[in-house]
Amino acid sequence: MLYRFICPSCKEVKTIDVPASEISNTEVQCSCGTKMRRDWKTSVFVGESDRAANIQDTSFINERLNIRPSGKTRSIY
Repeated sequence: MLYRFICPSCKEVKTIDVPASEISNTEVQCSCGTKMRRDWKTSVFVGESDRAANIQDTSFINERLNIRPSGKTRSIY
């Protein structure tokens, strides 16, 4: 996952790709030598490997969900 870090002294912003299981042990150093803090105010980032190659991949799933005999889009409520 992608995480943003901000330097408290020079306000430089870095985005790094770290597995979610390792983020608690990750320390990022700024180019000025200060330890950067994690930016908790940001929205969720999706890594390049997690994105659909094209819209056809996701539209196929949506079409299949609309074909249920009951007409409902979810199988479990």
